[in-house]
Amino acid sequence: MKNTFQAGLKATSHGEAVIETADGVVDIRFTLDPRVSSVLKSVLHNELDAWLLSHHALLREENGQLVVSMRLPQKGEYALKLFADSTAQQFESELQNVCNYLIRCVNTNTGIQPFPKLHEGKVHYIGLVE
Repeated sequence: MKNTFQAGLKATSHGEAVIETADGVVDIRFTLDPRVSSVLKSVLHNELDAWLLSHHALLREENGQLVVSMRLPQKGEYALKLFADSTAQQFESELQNVCNYLIRCVNTNTGIQPFPKLHEGKVHYIGLVE
């Protein structure tokens, strides 16, 4: 996860690239460098639409940490990709893929509902009004 660290994120809850969950609920935490200007997530599954899955994952900042909360709707393997932009890196104008996880949900029917509809699952840190 060298690219993740270089981009200003450091995994604090899940250091390995494969995560297993029995109930479909996963919270992945990262320390967040103040130079990270935005983070975007993408969730993929072979049988489920990416738009549907976008409502089953949520990015939020909590006490200076980035938290990726997931409610996986069914058994199977999911890919979580994180994209970030950092003033510390000389990235191009587009966000770079900085972290990938394979998440295995082993329960056949989690019965989990998606998160409420929010603004595109994108977290911005520049220009926050206090």
